[in-house]
Amino acid sequence: SALMDQRQAVIDTIAAIVPVREIERENGRVALMTIGGDLLIDGAAPEFGFVRSATITPRMTLAGGALSGLTRNGQPVDLDKGFDGGTLGAAFRIRDETMPAAQAQLDAIARDLIERFQDPAVDPTVTGGLAGLFTDSGAVFLPGDEIGIAGRIAVNSAVDPEQGGELFRLRDGAGAMSAGPSGQSAQLNAWLSVLTEARTLSVGGSALGVAEHAAEFATAIATDRVRAEDAAAFATGRYNAAREAELAGGVDTDQEMQLLLQIEQAYAANAKVIETADAMLRRLMEI
Repeated sequence: SALMDQRQAVIDTIAAIVPVREIERENGRVALMTIGGDLLIDGAAPEFGFVRSATITPRMTLAGGALSGLTRNGQPVDLDKGFDGGTLGAAFRIRDETMPAAQAQLDAIARDLIERFQDPAVDPTVTGGLAGLFTDSGAVFLPGDEIGIAGRIAVNSAVDPEQGGELFRLRDGAGAMSAGPSGQSAQLNAWLSVLTEARTLSVGGSALGVAEHAAEFATAIATDRVRAEDAAAFATGRYNAAREAELAGGVDTDQEMQLLLQIEQAYAANAKVIETADAMLRRLMEI
């Protein structure tokens, strides 16, 4: 019984990682199966493998082979077959689906911002391959290099005095060679206008201004968070209900202990009566 309790404790730990069902086998053994019907263990223990990546960059994906998946005895495991619902499935889903989708949206917003200010029609001084007000790590942004641009976007050093730039380029254009009239505002107005111009992101969606794209992204993240919290609350409530139902059919150790104490007290009282009667009989026999 003690060993079975220890085994059950281990199974409960596994169930938090991967939801499992127990299947009774001969000689008191059990097999573990995922909710989707994939056997985890039935007899000899399999060896699960995973290669950890110390750092994950935006270009590293499972499909591209840069990230490791889960293996069993050297063979890839399909996580969609019953591995969802536990901490393991959640970790892989965040790494391979949730975070890449958010990264793609952020990259699209950063690309849109760079391209608005890099457009020669908006800033005539950035012709000839010059970078606009926002750059790709100081260089001109190339449309084919969108992945990870949200982490590389930077203000053009040409307008930053701390990096050897000149502030007059904020008024005259990021590629201006010399300062223009101090009262000139055409370039500033052009930049303000392009910020609110309705454009579509590379990932699709509605044509909006920069602020509206950012607000839409923040709203989507907040909505996903609320849905996740609702799902977690529902799962917790279902677990608590099932746990209470399970405990209702079990043994109440407190009540059983009270009954044992009552039996012990009754036995002690009966033993005292028998002992007294025996002493009386011995006394009578001696007389």
